Amino acid sequence: MAPPRFQCLNMVRQITKKGLNVKAAFSTSHASRFGTLESHDQLPPLTPVNSTALDEPPRARGTTEDLMDLFPQRSAATPKMQQPASQITLGSGVVTADAPVGNQRVYNLIRKSKVRADERKQAMRRSSAATEDYTNHLRGQDLSKQITRRWKVGDIYAPHDLSEVEMAKWKRRGKPLYDVFDVLNLNPMEHYRNFSIMSEYMTEMGRIRHSKDTGLRPVNQRKIARAIRRTIGMGLMPSVHQHPEILYKEVQRYEQNTAFKAHDAPTGIM
Repeated sequence: MAPPRFQCLNMVRQITKKGLNVKAAFSTSHASRFGTLESHDQLPPLTPVNSTALDEPPRARGTTEDLMDLFPQRSAATPKMQQPASQITLGSGVVTADAPVGNQRVYNLIRKSKVRADERKQAMRRSSAATEDYTNHLRGQDLSKQITRRWKVGDIYAPHDLSEVEMAKWKRRGKPLYDVFDVLNLNPMEHYRNFSIMSEYMTEMGRIRHSKDTGLRPVNQRKIARAIRRTIGMGLMPSVHQHPEILYKEVQRYEQNTAFKAHDAPTGIM
């Protein structure tokens, strides 16, 4: 039987041949470092140990360093793992050919929703612009009605010429040069129900205007006078003033054109 020292060497030789076990791999002893050698058939030569080396405490080696020695070092030329083609980015709008059908459908829904939102914003912008243009047109139309005098290029005017008194002078209509009913081919007797036409040939006090003011031929002047009397006799128009609707329209026009408002006036002393 071999001495105990050789028996221990035989056991170490068997371990090195079969490879390191779990306990030897995580050990910090000097024997565990022998397992990293490429040849396990031969033991490393024994070196004489000095007494001074035995007195020095062994330098501890971390477990992490032993584990890193077991795995090969990763070189810089090793390619990195690429992102699978099935992953897509919906925000950037990139879709690969190998993308799943579900992801493509989700991307299409998001893209269509963005398109619909853009179309809705453009429609709202167009409608707001059209509304603003229509409002400006109405405002300009209201202001143009207040201008009774048509200015020409080169006309000289003073601030007094823009007053309401001077504008009222330009509202007076001159004598008509043509017979309106002959131009329009109308019979005054057929329009006796139209109080707007009848009021054009009546004064504010309900009198029939003269032919010098109407500009009608004698035949049409007699017809319009007969139509006015028929309208008054049927009760469609008053005989001493204009039609109430025409009076109401004139009051509205006056309130729009004047700077003085009725509700701004003092209500009186209680």
